[in-house]
Amino acid sequence: YNGSQTFTITANTGYHIQDVLVDNVSVGTVNSYTFSNVISNHTISVSFAIDTILITSSSGSNGSISPSGNTKVTYNGSLKFTITANTGYHIQDVLVDNVSVGTVNSYTFNNVKSNHTIYAEFDLDTFTITAIYNEGGYINPSANTRITYIDTILYNIVTNPGYKISDVLVDGVSIGAVNSYKFLKVTSNKTIQAVFVIDTFTITASSSSNGKITPEGKYMLTYLDTITYVMKPNLGYQISDVFIDGVSIGSVSTYTFTNVTSNRTIHVLFNLDTFEIEASRSEGGKITPDGVSKVTCLDKLKYLIIPETGYRILDVLIDNNSVGPVNTYLFKNVLT
Repeated sequence: YNGSQTFTITANTGYHIQDVLVDNVSVGTVNSYTFSNVISNHTISVSFAIDTILITSSSGSNGSISPSGNTKVTYNGSLKFTITANTGYHIQDVLVDNVSVGTVNSYTFNNVKSNHTIYAEFDLDTFTITAIYNEGGYINPSANTRITYIDTILYNIVTNPGYKISDVLVDGVSIGAVNSYKFLKVTSNKTIQAVFVIDTFTITASSSSNGKITPEGKYMLTYLDTITYVMKPNLGYQISDVFIDGVSIGSVSTYTFTNVTSNRTIHVLFNLDTFEIEASRSEGGKITPDGVSKVTCLDKLKYLIIPETGYRILDVLIDNNSVGPVNTYLFKNVLT
């Protein structure tokens, strides 16, 4: 009677005092209570509740973390967070209690015993465009180029002298022999490949009849190649003229195209050989025709030798060779 008694209230680990009732009246979440000057019976009752832990989650722009904000979890419990980047972005880092755990897309707090924080950071996606080309030209920009999500970039395909674009392939699919290509709103890695081939040119050789040009017809050459043409007339014919790309260069028997950089033509004209027969005489007569006469190859020409009155034909010389005192002479099938 009239004594005192102190009660100490201790929660187990992971629990806390929820309320203390003295004689069924709450005295709050005290951890001790003293009955003083006791003169009647009393009761003291304590209720405990499991601790709740606070996990604070947040994220930068262009993505989300779920659940977000302040989330309570019971002592020793677990809570999973899901990290999702917006389209065109990726997780750059995840920090748990300010320590990086990498670019994970989920994180679970297990056996939680204290408050924690989790933060997710996002960055714009980047992609690589790989440019591939063989000798004979290049692509600009070349090599590997980094580009951000839904960005645009223009590629130019440039040939070296003497080469041409054979094909351009984007992601392995031909788009033809274009000299530029634009990637629009890029959302994945890409490749662009240019195939170059050396230029080829055609030389077309032709001739009139009664002769030959070698080689004849269409002949294919590559850039800066060289080729020689030989013109040969048939027997009794001669080269009248040679035309290069329609322009006369005279009656040459050979012609060389050097360092060819375009299509070319060569054309040869042949015509019959012409020869001169020169007739002369001494006094005392005449020869018909007299002087210099022209005759074509394989043609014929007859001469009359007529002495004057009181004269006779002493001799007739053909190319300084005597044929006797004939009064006619026929040149036939003239070849010289």
